[in-house]
Amino acid sequence: MKLARILLISQDVNDLCSENGGRDQVKEGIQNLKRSVAIWINGTAETPFVYDNAWGGVVSCGCYMEGTDCINIYPDCPAFSD
Repeated sequence: MKLARILLISQDVNDLCSENGGRDQVKEGIQNLKRSVAIWINGTAETPFVYDNAWGGVVSCGCYMEGTDCINIYPDCPAFSD
């Protein structure tokens, strides 16, 4: 399994080093990352990031799920106890 992952990374590096150096892929990746994390930065995420005093870092509040719905809101965060 480890070798398979190394080979995939090797292929990605090879692709990035070809023709335009993968600049388009990097730009697209950055835009996807920005869109993906925007909901946590602007505070609209269903499971907001919160500071965990016990471990000293930022974690997702987490969800108690009922079907496809998150049924808890901050400060009732599963991450604080799990």
